[in-house]
Amino acid sequence: MAITCAVGMLAACATHTHSIAAKDARPVPADRILGPKGQPQPGLGRLVVTRDSGSVGGLCFIQLTLNGKPAARFDAAETAEFFVPAGDVLLKVGSDAAGSALCSGGFSVQRESTIRSGETKSFRIFRTLDTVDIQRAND
Repeated sequence: MAITCAVGMLAACATHTHSIAAKDARPVPADRILGPKGQPQPGLGRLVVTRDSGSVGGLCFIQLTLNGKPAARFDAAETAEFFVPAGDVLLKVGSDAAGSALCSGGFSVQRESTIRSGETKSFRIFRTLDTVDIQRAND
């Protein structure tokens, strides 16, 4: 039984993730939104963040931090939007601080972006076999 579970976990970690449009993803449930999502208003830009579908790291949530503050815990094929002050935004993705030992590996990656008031920028979170990353998305 233990061997079957181990093989299943390895198989889940060995398959690829696939980019998914925000419109096709599920919203991150409210209990995993860690920071204020805000509302559209002058002086704010909109960030749409979507985690790829697939099963690389699919057993674990990935945490998003915006400007040093926890924002959300993403499962595969989930999306959330955040309204942030115009200017430079530091997006950090990494292991889930609230995750189990299996999921709290201490990995993270940071990217910086600049957003203007009223602008929308989309990002995708993805996993490879050895890391997690975030990059601009097309939708």
